[in-house]
Amino acid sequence: MPPATIGLTLQVLAVASSALVLAAAVLPAAPRWRPVAPVAERVGRWAVIATGALVFAAVVLVEIALVTRDERLGFVTVVTEDALPTFYRITALWSAMDGSLLLWSLVVAIVSAVFVARVPAGVGRSAGAALPIHTAALGATLLSFTTISLVESPFAADAAEQAKPSPLLQDHPAMGVHPPLLYAGFACMLVPYILSLVALARGHLDEVWRRSTHRWTLVGWVLLTVGIGLGAWWSYAVLGWGGYWAWDPVENASLLPWLAATVVLHSVGPRTRGPSWRRWAAITAGLPFVLVLIATFLTRSGVVASIHAFALSPVGGLLGVVAALGTGAWLILAILRGRRLDPPAPSAASSGAPWTALRAGRIALLLVLAVVLVGTVAPTIVAATTGATVSIGPPWYGRTLAPLAVAVLVLMAVTPLLLDRRGLSPSTVAATAAGAAAALVCGIVVRDVGTVVTTALAVFVTVTGGRRLTARALRPTTVGSVVAHIGIALSAVAIVAGGQSTVAERTLAIGEAARFGDVDAVLVSVERVDDGRTLTARARLVVSTDTGSSEAAPELRYYPDHAAVLAGPSIDSRLGGDVYVSLLDVDPDTDSATVRIASIPLVPWLWGTGSLVALGGAICLLPARRGRTAARSGVEEARNEPVRAS
Repeated sequence: MPPATIGLTLQVLAVASSALVLAAAVLPAAPRWRPVAPVAERVGRWAVIATGALVFAAVVLVEIALVTRDERLGFVTVVTEDALPTFYRITALWSAMDGSLLLWSLVVAIVSAVFVARVPAGVGRSAGAALPIHTAALGATLLSFTTISLVESPFAADAAEQAKPSPLLQDHPAMGVHPPLLYAGFACMLVPYILSLVALARGHLDEVWRRSTHRWTLVGWVLLTVGIGLGAWWSYAVLGWGGYWAWDPVENASLLPWLAATVVLHSVGPRTRGPSWRRWAAITAGLPFVLVLIATFLTRSGVVASIHAFALSPVGGLLGVVAALGTGAWLILAILRGRRLDPPAPSAASSGAPWTALRAGRIALLLVLAVVLVGTVAPTIVAATTGATVSIGPPWYGRTLAPLAVAVLVLMAVTPLLLDRRGLSPSTVAATAAGAAAALVCGIVVRDVGTVVTTALAVFVTVTGGRRLTARALRPTTVGSVVAHIGIALSAVAIVAGGQSTVAERTLAIGEAARFGDVDAVLVSVERVDDGRTLTARARLVVSTDTGSSEAAPELRYYPDHAAVLAGPSIDSRLGGDVYVSLLDVDPDTDSATVRIASIPLVPWLWGTGSLVALGGAICLLPARRGRTAARSGVEEARNEPVRAS
C-alpha cells in the first residue's frame, strides 16, 4: 500500500478518535446518557491516548520516507534533495506548512495523553465533577488540530504545486531543535488553559490546582525560553544582518506566550500569592494558550509578512476560527465568572507593600505583553481595514518598552526584599553599594544612561540573589527562581549594551586595508566554490581590534534550486563582544568585495545569561529533598514566607 494512503488513513482515524474524546465528554451531560458516564470517561481517556498513537505513527511514517527519500510521497520531493544531509532530512518535516502542522498535532496529542494519564493522581481527584470539562476541552483541541493537519496533510502534498522551503531552514543545526521546542512549549500551555476553564466554570480552585498549573506552566516556560534563545542564535548566526531580534511579527508570536507564562508563574508560585491571587491565577492561566492560538494563526495563515512565516494557506480560515473560539470561551468565562474567585476582604498582613510590589510586577509584565501584542497585530489590522501599509519596528519598541523594562527590573530588585521583610539588612546595603559602584564605573566607561541604570539594577539583583543562595538547605524553587532572576537581569545588561554597537560598510580590493569603526580589516582573497548544491563566494579578511587579530571568512551562498542568495556571516566572539563580518557583494571583474563589519558588545554574554534563565527554570522543576534536610529547608523557607491570603 502506498505510504500516502497509509498516512491519510492514520490521520482520518486520528480525527475520528479525537471526535470520540469530545463525544465521550459531551454525551453524559444529557440525562439519558448519565448512567454510562463512568464508561464514557474511560473511553475518552483511552481515545486521547489512541489519538496520540495514531498521530505518532503518521509522523514516523513521514520521517521514514524523508530519510530514505521515498519519492512516492510528494512531500519528500518538495522538502528534500539528494545532497541534503540526513540530519536536515529529519528536520525537513517542519520546514513546510503541512509537515509542521502534523508535528504540532503530535505534540498537542502527547501533552494531552500525559495530562489525562496524570489526572487520577492529581487534578482529577480535586476536580471531581469537573472532569468532563477537562475531557471536552482536550477533545475539542485535538479535533481542531488533527482536522487542520488532515486538511493540509503531507500525505496529500502535490510536488508540482508547492514551492520548496527556504534553504535557511536547512543551514543551521539550531533549526533542528528550535521549532520542536517551541511547539512543545506551546502545547504545554494547553493544560493551564484547560485548568483555567475548569476553575472559572466551577468558581473554585485549590492547592492541587495551583501545583498542577504551576508545574505545567513552568515546563512550557523553560521549553519556550530555550526555543526562543535558539531561534535568536539562529537568526544571529545565519541571516547576516548583525542582530538576533528584529521584532518580527512571528518572533513576537513566540515571545507573547512566554511573557504570559511569566505572569502566571508570578501568580501561582510558592511565594507570590496575595490578595485576589485566585482570580489572578484562574484568569491568567488561560492567557498563554490563547496567545499560542493567535501565534499559530499568525504564523500559518499568511496574514503577516515574515521570513519565519509560512505562505498563504487554505487552513488560515480554520486556524482563525479555532483561535476565535478558544479565545472567546476563555474571555466569556473570565468576564462572567472571574469575580466568584475573589477572596474575603484581605487582612492587613496580606495587603501590604510585598503584595503591592508583586501586583505591580504582574501589571508591568502585562503592559509589556500588551505593547508587543499591539505592535504585532496593528499593521495587519490597519492593512485589512484601510489598505494602508504601517511598519512598526525596533525604534518604536525601544521607545515604548524601555520605561516598562526599567520598572520590571526595579520591581525584580525590591520585591524579594519586601517579601523577606528584613528591611535594611547588610546584604541590602552591600547590594546597593555594589550597584552604585557598577553604575559609576559604567558611567565613566560607556556614558550611556540606559546602560548605567540597567547595570546598576542588574548588579543589585545579582548581589541580593547571591546572598539568598548562601542560606542552608534551600528548596529547588527558591534556588531556581533566584538563578532565573539573575539571568534575566544580566541578560538585560547584554541587550542594552548591544545597542551601543558600531557598524560600517566598505568596498575593498584584494590587499586593501580600511577601518570599520573600531575594527581594522584587510581583504586577503576572494574565492568561489561550487559544491553541486550551492555556489559560494567567500571573502577572506584579517580583522584587528585592541584585543588582537583573527581571520574572517564571510560568505554569500547561491542556491540554484531555490533561486535564493543567503549570507553566511563570520563571527569572532571575544570576552567583550563580537566582531561580526558580513559579505554584501562581490565584483567578479575586479575581485573586490563589499563587506559590513559590526562590533557588538556583550553578545556572548547574552547566550550565557539566557542559558542561566533556562537553567533556573529547570532547577525549579527538581523535587524537593525529603527527610531531615527537607525539614530544615521548610524551616528556612518559613522564616522568609510572607503571610498569605486565605
